[in-house]
Amino acid sequence: MQSLYLAQYDAFIRWHQVGHVGPKVVYLPGLSLPAAGCFVLLASHPALDGTTAILLDYLGSGVSDTATGFDYSLAAHADSVAAVIDHLECGPCPIMGYSMGGTVAIELALRRPDLVSRLIVAEGNLFPGGGTASRRIAGMTMAEFIEHDLPATVAHLRTAAVAGDERAGFIAASWAMACPRGIYENAKMLVTIAPDLADRFFDMPLPRHFFIGEKTLAEPPSPDRPEIAKLEGHGIGTAVIAGVGHELMRGNAAGFAAALAASLK
Repeated sequence: MQSLYLAQYDAFIRWHQVGHVGPKVVYLPGLSLPAAGCFVLLASHPALDGTTAILLDYLGSGVSDTATGFDYSLAAHADSVAAVIDHLECGPCPIMGYSMGGTVAIELALRRPDLVSRLIVAEGNLFPGGGTASRRIAGMTMAEFIEHDLPATVAHLRTAAVAGDERAGFIAASWAMACPRGIYENAKMLVTIAPDLADRFFDMPLPRHFFIGEKTLAEPPSPDRPEIAKLEGHGIGTAVIAGVGHELMRGNAAGFAAALAASLK
């Protein structure tokens, strides 16, 4: 585990590195999830030999500190990621963002294009309104979420984990150690992203890729999901990860690794 002290927040942001050979790829996780839990099977897959993975935890998530002065805005997340890349002196480098991480990756590329050589967005939020989980969380007050909903949700997920649901166990463990205010503010941030974020992503000059699960594509159309044809019409490479929905790399690490390796070439 490595860390960087961010003086403006009096907090350490931390990451795990997988591999020591080849170019660095920065991995950004989903809503208040730890990067290692999201990506370690992916980053260590043989298809990605020859790359070095930087599995970065946001402030308030995973092993990074919780900072009282951090506002959990999209800009603040992007700037904290930029600070790590500047510290590692590895930019411009590929950024792979899953779910919320894809949105943070896009904001990073808009704010610091000098740090990003390629964007891989895995079911990232491009449009205001958020996904199912973020919409539900943002639809209540912070007090309701922290005092009632979060404990009940973690308990429900833990019960499902005891019954054998590995994904439920992962989310329960992740949110139990994350900053409750951070989970809430991250969800609100995804619901209220700028209306022009998708258009700005579509118009970027750098190489871009969008990954989506096969089961996600089979679901009814949703306002928070871009159309494959529209992505490809803007020169964005696409990959459909077989047999999975939003869990993507945890559900099909081999398929995701193959798609990611191809996109990095």
